[in-house]
Amino acid sequence: MLGKAYQATHILIINCVIIITDASVDVIEEAFNYFKPNMFFSSFEIEGTADRVLIYLTLFIRECIVKSQRCANAKEAEKTLNTFALSNFSMPGDGHFTLGTMYPAPADKGEADLLKQYITQLRVETAQRFVKKAFKDNAPDKWWFCFAKRKFLNKTID
Repeated sequence: MLGKAYQATHILIINCVIIITDASVDVIEEAFNYFKPNMFFSSFEIEGTADRVLIYLTLFIRECIVKSQRCANAKEAEKTLNTFALSNFSMPGDGHFTLGTMYPAPADKGEADLLKQYITQLRVETAQRFVKKAFKDNAPDKWWFCFAKRKFLNKTID
């Protein structure tokens, strides 16, 4: 039985499964497009599951900035962020998950495993794209790294 479906501008999310209905822009690219304006929000109204993914990715991009701000070039940042993306992280349902009140816990172990795979894939792809965007000409772009000290929703993720 499928859960509730939420329609975003271009993705359809059914529980933990994402179906992209417009291949020109994906959820990761949307997170990058809205990252800078979203960083100035002190609250965020969640209208559906797509908003939860956007919140998580915004927090993850901010952590990518923090983790790579001391990297001298794109190669070093890529190595650092790949390690970070694949490291252990808390998920919905864990007691120490930063966004626990915003995300429902997985219903069972199978759904938890699927969610972990999905979040890992999101983290790896986001980290790779971040390096391409934030290290233009193999040097850090100050317009990305100026957000290192600012927190989104006054939260951080691991």
